[in-house]
Amino acid sequence: MGEDKEGAEAVKVQSGDRNMKISEIQTPYIKEKEAYDGSVSDIERRIQQRVKQAERLRERLTKLRRPNWVDRLVKPIAEELVKAYPDRYYEILGPFGIGASVGIHFYKKGVEEKHKYEDDNCISVTLTPGDLDKGELRITDYSIDQEKYAPGTIGDANDCNYPKVPIDRDSDVSEILRWVK
Repeated sequence: MGEDKEGAEAVKVQSGDRNMKISEIQTPYIKEKEAYDGSVSDIERRIQQRVKQAERLRERLTKLRRPNWVDRLVKPIAEELVKAYPDRYYEILGPFGIGASVGIHFYKKGVEEKHKYEDDNCISVTLTPGDLDKGELRITDYSIDQEKYAPGTIGDANDCNYPKVPIDRDSDVSEILRWVK
């Protein structure tokens, strides 16, 4: 390319060796390129399989349901506590408010709906979540008003004036009975 013929002849292989063909240079390259292309295709195919697998796993993840702490923690407690009150049935209300308070109400059987909340026809205990990853619950202690929040404030309306007493995981469910008022 732009060189004269004498320079080109000087490049020729000497000592009787035959001249190398371009195809001899191309063939190993082509084989290496085909192997590379095969590897790329294989990796891309595997990536697509993983993408599809990830999509299937994401779909399964969207269908998973977190255990409901009211159903799995509060309800079994209510079912145990109601055994101490054979003349009552229970109802779980909540969660409500900032603290996610849940009331377990024990109503006297046979009382008309309109009298359900009169006198001691309804007794209850209020539970709030602690560290739910550990299944922790707390009892709202209505016997102590800490008066941190003024009447009518959001804190007051959400029982934030009352301390929350942790329920010891090793305690017996019947120990909660003393908090039922």
